[in-house]
Amino acid sequence: MKVKLMILAAGLGTRLGEIGKTTPKCLLEVGGKTLLEHILVKARTAGINQVVINTHHLAQKISDFLAENKNFGFEIDFSNEDPILETGGGIKKAQEFLNDADIIIVHNGDIYSDFEFQPLIDFHLQKKCLVSLCVFKKDSDRSLVFDTDHNLCGWSNKSSGQQKIIGAAGVNVINFGFTGIYAFSPKFFNYMLAEEKFSVIDVFLNAAKSNEELKYLEISDFNWYDAGTPEKLELLRQFLSKQ
Repeated sequence: MKVKLMILAAGLGTRLGEIGKTTPKCLLEVGGKTLLEHILVKARTAGINQVVINTHHLAQKISDFLAENKNFGFEIDFSNEDPILETGGGIKKAQEFLNDADIIIVHNGDIYSDFEFQPLIDFHLQKKCLVSLCVFKKDSDRSLVFDTDHNLCGWSNKSSGQQKIIGAAGVNVINFGFTGIYAFSPKFFNYMLAEEKFSVIDVFLNAAKSNEELKYLEISDFNWYDAGTPEKLELLRQFLSKQ
């Protein structure tokens, strides 16, 4: 069974202000390693050695960093975007590198989590679902909505009041924050949108409309940090300094 990892690292880093102008988010140093290295350590632990990274902003810095470190022993393919294609479009563009995998794990490049990949792989195989979404209980404006069978049935945005519910989920739904970590089977590519630039959330909902199973795996007991702003980055550094 072949498992590949895709790291989403094309983001502009605008929320980071001055830091983001010169440093790609995945190369931010936390706890003595870059965010990228923390993700690769988890990949190695799970026996994954093939990685795809989508790039756009400061792409050369990412490829140079990996070249200087001999790719940390991984086989790495880059999918460079110009213009930037968002999370869904980025995965669609990288399909040529991912087609031969049985399972693809996706991990946002600007987050840190101590949740390992092997339990996600095991869950995905056990549930035999199209997508396995790592979620947590978090007071968040945006959330994924699931029905009583643990299948994705919508999306909501508390601050804007927007909500998309698929099918007859009704009142028996549960909301979770999305971690930006998930696994999918190659059939997921069948649900990509026709346009080039789109969010992966739209692909999730597209698949759910076709009665595909997109299950949640709750990882609320694990540590998870978004390093996308200077304040959040500092919180993560403080957390890791105590480990």
